[in-house]
Amino acid sequence: MRYLLCLVVLFSFVACGGSGGDAPSSTVGGTDLGTVTLIVDTRADSDAFVQFQIAGVTLEAAGGVQTDNLLREARIVTMGDPSGEAAGLELGLAPAGTYVALHLMIAPGSGVMMDQDGDTLPVSAPVDVRVPISDGLDHSMTASSWLLIGHDAPPLVSNGSNADWTPQMSARVDGAEVTLDGLALPLVRGGELGVTARLAGDRTLLLDATPACVYRDENGAVYPTRQAFLNNMTITDDLCVVGNLHRKGLIDADYICRKPGYGDSRLIGRVLETDAPNQRFKFRVQAVNPRSRGIQLQAPRVVWVRTENARIEASNGDLLNFAALAVDRLVKVKWNVFEEVTNGGLDVYFATEVAIPGGNSARPDPQWHGRVIGVDVTLGQIEVGPRNGAPLRIGGQAVASITVTVNANTLIERQGQGGRQAINLAEVQPNADRIWVRGEVTGPARIAASRVRVKDE
Repeated sequence: MRYLLCLVVLFSFVACGGSGGDAPSSTVGGTDLGTVTLIVDTRADSDAFVQFQIAGVTLEAAGGVQTDNLLREARIVTMGDPSGEAAGLELGLAPAGTYVALHLMIAPGSGVMMDQDGDTLPVSAPVDVRVPISDGLDHSMTASSWLLIGHDAPPLVSNGSNADWTPQMSARVDGAEVTLDGLALPLVRGGELGVTARLAGDRTLLLDATPACVYRDENGAVYPTRQAFLNNMTITDDLCVVGNLHRKGLIDADYICRKPGYGDSRLIGRVLETDAPNQRFKFRVQAVNPRSRGIQLQAPRVVWVRTENARIEASNGDLLNFAALAVDRLVKVKWNVFEEVTNGGLDVYFATEVAIPGGNSARPDPQWHGRVIGVDVTLGQIEVGPRNGAPLRIGGQAVASITVTVNANTLIERQGQGGRQAINLAEVQPNADRIWVRGEVTGPARIAASRVRVKDE
């Protein structure tokens, strides 16, 4: 109970196809000029929620000089989320310049984790977390900058009565894949689709689209064209998007969906018991997400959730049936009717939507960035070397080069002025392409790639 009390006290602080870096200035959202927006990829290979009070954020230039604190007020931020939902921080105006790292200043004693059983533990962490920006962030006062940071290795170790958080994080400046939900007030102006990102202080984000972008309605049906989607969209809709985030606040999207605007919090927790004949499940509520403004942990409570009028969906929008609601599964519930039960019974929530994150939603998704120095089509390999003097690291250790293996399931793309286009391995150019790699470490200097993106130097 002491830790739950600490949790309550802690959260009393809360105030509650694109062209990437070469994108032209937007006609939407000019009030954000000169600001920096930070998005946190919370996938950390853990079943626990982990939160800290972030007291300050600075940017570090070459030579180690740091900006003043860019965070207007201390904020509680989710750094680990088993569902992988992104967190955000709106930072203030930053001086123009090129920055090589970001610093998160963590309030001592503010860390807390909640495991899948609803138990809470205090979490120790470094006071100053330095997050390198391997390719640098070129920031201008004439545009906004967006920076995505994520975990490169699991950071959390539980020690029984407490836990240690020792992060290895890096920034993914351009072309980093991200999933964002609850994007509000969609508006088309000058051919650009702009939305308000609630998770980042209502900053404006632009949604471009790849040629193969899939558009879905609130029931999961696919629109035949982009224009059909826009014709059906209203300013009261919320949008969800999966795509590559670029430094000027633009996502070139692979997937965009409409959701009815929703005023209440989503409930987040675990399925404890299913009752298929009555289309309901017993649910331990561990957190809420008020309009995608940041997850807030709660003292766990158990309720019933009725699903007879709800859409049950996977993270990619595919429709699922009730059988997908397995015991111990993490789910997110939107609801429109609440029934309070007295005499010791469980309260009942009537769901409109139940979202089931994917099985790998908590796994870190590290990204390596370098220069292509060799290609072997026969062996299915790409040799990657450092770029601009930034070291390549695997598991925190610097390596001279990385061997990237690809197979028939690896997505290989080229980024150009027209967006991203799928290519084959023979089209990757040694000594002419820079490269971004995502995948699984298979050796001291080897990665089995799930996705490769290249761009002309």
